[in-house]
Amino acid sequence: MKVVHVNVSDSMGGASKAAYRIHRGLLHIGIDSQMVVNEKLTVDPTVVGPKGIFSKGIRMTRGHWVMPLQRLQHGKNLGYRSLNIVPTGLHHTLNQMDTDIVHLHWVNGEMISISEIARINAPLVWTLHDMWPFCGTEHYVKDPASNRYIEGYSSNNRPKEETGWDWDQWIYKRKQRYWQSLPIHVISPSHWLKSCAQSSRLFSEKFHQVIHNGLDLKYHKSIQKSVARDMFNLPQHSQLILFGAVSSTADHRKGYDLLQKALGHLKTWVDVSNTALVIFGAEKVHKCEGDTAHFPLFNIVPLRDDVSINALYSAADVFVAPSRQENLANTVLEALAAATPCVAFDIGGMGDLIKHQTNGYLAKPMDTMDLAQGVAWVLNSSTPNALSLAARQCVEEKFDLNKIARQYLQQYYAVLGG
Repeated sequence: MKVVHVNVSDSMGGASKAAYRIHRGLLHIGIDSQMVVNEKLTVDPTVVGPKGIFSKGIRMTRGHWVMPLQRLQHGKNLGYRSLNIVPTGLHHTLNQMDTDIVHLHWVNGEMISISEIARINAPLVWTLHDMWPFCGTEHYVKDPASNRYIEGYSSNNRPKEETGWDWDQWIYKRKQRYWQSLPIHVISPSHWLKSCAQSSRLFSEKFHQVIHNGLDLKYHKSIQKSVARDMFNLPQHSQLILFGAVSSTADHRKGYDLLQKALGHLKTWVDVSNTALVIFGAEKVHKCEGDTAHFPLFNIVPLRDDVSINALYSAADVFVAPSRQENLANTVLEALAAATPCVAFDIGGMGDLIKHQTNGYLAKPMDTMDLAQGVAWVLNSSTPNALSLAARQCVEEKFDLNKIARQYLQQYYAVLGG
């Protein structure tokens, strides 16, 4: 069996990491797997990227071509959006690869157009990394109560604060035109995203399955805390609260502002002189100010390799993910693999990862007081080793990459009728 994965990159961002791990997991169990990307950052010969400076430049800048068009839609905090309307010819490349399955992942940034996806000859499996495939242009709907993707996009259910050209409705109708009868097998990494996709008007009739993201547990594991802290010059005897993601403090969806408020509450429940905040993935160096001023703050430069990232998780006593919206957070998964308990709001796919008061704490959505209580519950635990063991056990049982790869293999056979 031959499978070709399609994703914008092989390592930049959470979706890329998840897709690349699936690809490597399939290779490990003997499947002929390749990956086609716009931006190749690894030296992996099984990953196919653009060749030549001109081709690389075209692929990397296509997403910027449509920005003037996107500005025709007006509104506050519209969030990240994609059109996927620029012809790319990628479907011709995929059709020439003589593959049994084309496995789509995060294909935005004008990697392939909506109409070109419909012209791929091989059976399609699509792992969702956000809500874009069944929405308009949105990757996550602004309001969790929004029902446009459920009802179908029309002028009657457009948010009142939005004006100008309704790209969401236009793109949705384009998807409807090309994908409504397309036999796409939809994979969601979390039960939350599966529920959203099933309730959507566009994907309600598709086949749906939950297959979690996975990790190679030979590499993602805890290391001695003292050694990990030495690697980053972190204090050996303090309790360390870790927070981070891609654009961790700049991306509103990641909830850094909510974490700051939670830290304001936390100071009454922990020893402030013996507790510190560690941030990674931030686009700028942050200082101790506002609600974070009570705690020493350590900024870690962006980390690219799994070894360093794994060590940083191992250095922490608790990882906090205060996200407003999340599918299946790779950061939480990686932290649990390093035997670090996690605290998050009970939103999205967090419940697939965190078992409340077993390997972490699920706080009431957007309740910063409860988030602070969750952090304090972990830091003040009388059985920290039990929390760590439960964190690791959860990953071994549900997220081992070998198990995940075999689940995908079963799905491929089902798609092919075998």
